[in-house]
Amino acid sequence: MRMERHTSSPKTTTIKRMFLLGCTLKLRVMAKFGINEYCEMLLIYGECGRKAKSAARLYHERFPEGPHPTRQTILKVVKHLRETGCVTSRPRVRRPRNVGRKVQPEDVLAYAVAHPQSSTKMISEKCGLSKSLVWTFLNESGAHPYRSTPVQGLLQRDAERRYTWCNFVVNNLENHPTFLADIIWTDEECFSCNGMFNRQNVHTWWLENPRYAVEVRQLRNYAGRLEFGAEFLMTGSLDQYFTSER
Repeated sequence: MRMERHTSSPKTTTIKRMFLLGCTLKLRVMAKFGINEYCEMLLIYGECGRKAKSAARLYHERFPEGPHPTRQTILKVVKHLRETGCVTSRPRVRRPRNVGRKVQPEDVLAYAVAHPQSSTKMISEKCGLSKSLVWTFLNESGAHPYRSTPVQGLLQRDAERRYTWCNFVVNNLENHPTFLADIIWTDEECFSCNGMFNRQNVHTWWLENPRYAVEVRQLRNYAGRLEFGAEFLMTGSLDQYFTSER
């Protein structure tokens, strides 16, 4: 069966051409306006009580030379400002292209080993590659972002405090044999007022697990907190934790 080819009438073709020509002219007119012209449009638009037709007429009177915005142009500027927060289109921020020698996977691995605590975003910016490509190169090279293990940093006063804590436990066991069973918990992090150590954003790129530890200081008052946890069941008061110096 032969398909008949559909052809537009001359009238329809003329309408399409006029529509495309009008769109082209509008784009050319919009391109002629700068940031200063857009600001003047908004100021005049507010001066005219948010009437776009009056604003277009007043703009033509104040600035007889140069391109003149229409009512639709002013309304588009106002709409664009409300939706995006700016009167002009924001320039696209492109990643700088790598000029010169092509970056090899060995270069990415070398930078990661030289700067082990750098993120994939930092490596991508330095090497001029995307983050996904950096991840691919590092995974193919056998590198892995290993996380550190937080350990309690010891101070000179810790030995004396441990000795005091042990004496406290022994003395209470003599008077209360079920003393240890009455302790709610012995997690020294529960009452830390110095923040927490975030392991999520701290890592080290390496081919093998370095198994390194990082000393943290927010647990330095652990003996006092453990003693408070034991005394709370006996006294039923929180005053001793806040008033006693541990």
